[in-house]
Formats: sequence, C-alpha cells, structure tokens
Amino acid sequence: MTPDPATDRWLQNLQALRLVDPTCADRLANLAIPDTVQPATGRDASPTWRIRRNADRVEWFGRTSMPTVSAENLLTGFNPGVGNVALSGIGSGRDAWLLARRLGAHRAIVVLETDPLNLALALRLWDLAGPLRDQRIVLLLAEDLDGLREGLLAFCREHPGFDIPNRMIAWPWRTKAENQAYQGLLELAINQLQQSRNQTLLQQLTEIQQARRPGTAPDAIAVLTTVPGILHRRLADSLADGARAADMAAVACVPESPRNAGPLAGLAAAAKLACDGRHVQIVLLEQCRHHWPLAGADLPLVSWLITVEPDNDGWKFPAGRNDLAVVSTHCQQELLLERGWPADRVLYTPAFVTPRAFETPLDGPREGILLLSDLAPEDKEQAGIKLYSHQVLWDTLRDRLDKQGDTWTPNEAQRWLLAAQSTTGIDLADEAVQADVIDAIRTHLAPSVLLSRVARAIRQAGLPLRVAGLGWDRHNWAKDIWDGPSDDPQQRRELLARVKVAIVGNCRPGPVWTALDAAGAGAAIMSRAFWANADPTHLFDANQQMLVWRTRQELIERLRHLLGNVSSRSKLTQQARQRAMQRYSAAVPLRRVLERIGKA
Repeated sequence: MTPDPATDRWLQNLQALRLVDPTCADRLANLAIPDTVQPATGRDASPTWRIRRNADRVEWFGRTSMPTVSAENLLTGFNPGVGNVALSGIGSGRDAWLLARRLGAHRAIVVLETDPLNLALALRLWDLAGPLRDQRIVLLLAEDLDGLREGLLAFCREHPGFDIPNRMIAWPWRTKAENQAYQGLLELAINQLQQSRNQTLLQQLTEIQQARRPGTAPDAIAVLTTVPGILHRRLADSLADGARAADMAAVACVPESPRNAGPLAGLAAAAKLACDGRHVQIVLLEQCRHHWPLAGADLPLVSWLITVEPDNDGWKFPAGRNDLAVVSTHCQQELLLERGWPADRVLYTPAFVTPRAFETPLDGPREGILLLSDLAPEDKEQAGIKLYSHQVLWDTLRDRLDKQGDTWTPNEAQRWLLAAQSTTGIDLADEAVQADVIDAIRTHLAPSVLLSRVARAIRQAGLPLRVAGLGWDRHNWAKDIWDGPSDDPQQRRELLARVKVAIVGNCRPGPVWTALDAAGAGAAIMSRAFWANADPTHLFDANQQMLVWRTRQELIERLRHLLGNVSSRSKLTQQARQRAMQRYSAAVPLRRVLERIGKA
C-alpha cells in the first residue's frame, strides 16, 4: 500500500485540524507536495515517504524505514510522566499516534514543527483526526524556535487549563545540541508562562476569598480534581447534584480533555461562582492542599477521598489551616490520623446516591423487567480461585448449585464446601483458605448460578426481560436480551428509567449496582439468598420499599403482580425514593461537611 495525497485520511485530518486551528489547516491545504517527495513502503510494510534532500541525498520520512517498529521501540524506553509531552518535530507521525492512545483523554502531545511539509506528509499517513479534534495532539508550526515558543505561550494563555509540556521526546537522529535547543525552548516557555499564570491564580484566589462570608454557611460548592476517571466524574456529579438539591450553586470540574486538565481550570470555575457573590466551598477529590497551587490561600478546603490511601508527607495536616478530610473507608481515616490530622477534621461518610437517579417522573413510560447483576468471571482466577485444586472444587460447587432448590442461602456456603471436598477428595485444611473460597462462593459463584436460573425462569414464564451486567453475553440464550456491562452511570439511569421492575443482584455500596440505584426504577425486588454478605434492610425495609422472594415461583407471582399493578409499583417507588433522598442523598454528607466547616 502506498500513500495517496487525496485519501480520505488526509481530508479527515485536515477537517479536524481546521476546527481547532484554521490558519495551520489552510497553510497545509495550500501546500503543494514537491516532486522530491515520493510515496514508498517501509521495511515493516507500512506506508511512508522517500524525500530527496540537498545534493541528491535520499532520506526516509521521519528518518526511519520502519515507522511502526521504530515508533514502538522509541516509546518503550520513554517515561511520559503525568503531564503533557512535547515532540521536537512530527517525526514519522506514528509516534504521536501511539502516544495519544497511551496518554489518555486528558493529556496532550504538543508537536513543535518548523517545516510545514513534515506535517502535511504525516497527516497523509496516519489517522490523527480524533486527537487533533480533541487537542490531544496540538500542532504548532513556526519558522524557528523563537516562533514556536511564542506559539506555545499563546496557546497555553488561551487555554488556562492546558498544562505546558514538562517532558520531551528527543529524536535520536538529532545532535545533542539540537535536542537541547528544543529543551531550552520548553524551559523558557515554562518560566514565562508561570509568571502570568501566577498572576491569574492570585486574581482567582482573591475573588474567592473576597466573596467569603465568615460565620455563615457556604451557598456554593466547587468540586474540583485533576485526577481523571469514572469514579471521580461520578462523585463530582453526585456532589454537585446534591448541592443543587439543597438550593446551592454548584460546579464540577473533572479533567475530560487537555484543555481542562490543569488546576487553573478548576479554580477559574470556582472564581466564576465567587464573581456572582457566592460564598464558595472548594472540594478537592482524591487530592489535598499540597497537590494544588494554594499555599498562600486562606481558604478552608475539603479533601474528599475515594480510593486513595494517603501515604506521603503531602497528606500531613496543614498547620494553621481548617481543612477537612472526608473518607470512605476506615483505613483512610486511620492513615490521616497517623499523619497528624485532628480527629474532628476527619469525617467518615457512607455511600450516597445522586438525585439524577430519581429524576424520571413516576408516570413516565416504562415496560418490562431489568435484571441487574454481574455473573461470575469465566476465568476463575479473576474470582480469586487460582489453584487448580480449588478450581476443581469451584466447578463441583457450580454444578451442585445449579441443581439446588431455591431455598439455598449464603449461610450454607460452608456446608456446601465441605460436601464438595468430600466428593472431590480435596481437603482445604487452612481455615484462611476456606474463608476465601467461601467468600468467593457467596460473592461470585452463587449469585451467578442462581440469577442465571432466575433469568431463564422469567423467560420461560413469558415475561418481558432484559439483563445488564458482565458475563451474560457468554450465554447464547441471553445474548438477545443483554443491554451491556452496566458500568456506566448514565446508562444505568437510562435503563432504570425504562423498566417497571428492577431485580437487584447485589446491594453492595460503591461503584457497582446497588439497591439505592434500583430505587430509580418502577419497583425493586431482590432475593433473600444474598442477604448474608449484603443485608439490604439498612437501606430499605423488606416489603416496604423493596420486595423480596424466596422461590422462583414466588418471584414469578410477584413480577406478574407488579407488571400489572401501577398503584403497587408507584407506592414502592415513592417510598424508596423518599427514604433514599432523606438518608442517602449526596446532600446529606454535604450538610455534615458544611456544618463541620462552620464549626472551625
């Protein structure tokens, strides 16, 4: 295959570039490819170019005859760190394509290029449209290094949330002096930009501090983080929703693109609330004062931990500050106390739900049944069953459970394990090992087997059913009713908003399906067989806000009743939503946090 200047790839790349940098796009579009450039096939069979330079010297484009292989090798030894990365030229273009895939959606590659022909050739070889459009690849074009530095500064000033690159890939075909010149360009730009950003930061902090009203509760929340991830987005949205439910202004700023990845983007969002006269409380997710440019700010901050366990000096209690840490585990609490946090400045809060789960009107269009549960991993090692002998026990237990009646409960797990050991001759003498296997049975195996049987029984009864969760697509009979893995919060809300009844596979709090999530459905129902490890009565009372079943026949009868009785579903749903919002809404822990801040 040889490159063609008129390919769709070139046109798509050009269109994406025109959206973010029309000047550069027009310059490349109007650039004629000279006769000294000829399409070629690299030694790794990938498309590339051969370029005739001065004195009739012919070079491979990007100085490599194997673009894919050499790009992989170069990046293998490169540590990109945690910030953005610079390329001192586009190279073959393959390097930028690979790096964009590895860095993630919130980080960028800045290409510092002095020859427009190199950009035009690379955009004809590789599909860079997505990264160009999202500015995960930023093309800067200038005649010399001074022009590139000015272009980099201008771009970063235009996008205050964009972090200037702090790492650079040095091309091996350049001399040490040439690579050092590009490195010097970056260092000078960082120094110049830091001065202007410090001024912007000071202005933002001044606006936030001037809007504070000491002695009064905040009336606005800014939930900020520079850490990406679905848990951070979920918690940020939940806290912001909870604040709005409590009649407070709120903003959530989580890095989703390189343009809003830096702390200035979040502080700008908080300052905007302050400009409206709001008394703003800043909440940092998974981070503390140490991680943000707030050393001189006289602001009480809230550090809200999700999964991080503080393990460095940055998490020591800031002397003279009124910061508060909110933890979700007792381990986090103990570690903070060890690092000097006063006991009254560490607040433990249980799981909570977002009001978005309950936005669907009670009389909204709904149909059918949704079963929410992950099935046991097909790979037993994913369930913690690693030894072959333990896997034999696992398979034996799976077969026996599949033949067992509906009255099985997790309290019987040990008895079933002993029976399986007797059948197979495998003896788990170590009590700790027995405990691990029993927990795996309760958590993975039993729910998987029992709920698979339940799903088949519902279908055999002719009732409309959909399933969501991991593992269902492994069963041919379930593929046509499977709605996906269900790990996206927006997808969960959409699924729950469409069904009359949700069957809950487990009710553990956290990032998985919960009984609280199911309160957004028309009605919620679950099996008593799962109550040993996850008793839902602390969330909902049985037969008050959530129905339960013991046998499949009882389940089918309850499902028929709920599907045909709007008043029963509405009563359950109203009670479940009311209890969830009163006890488990994000507004509840927020009120506790604000009360604790007010006592400082």
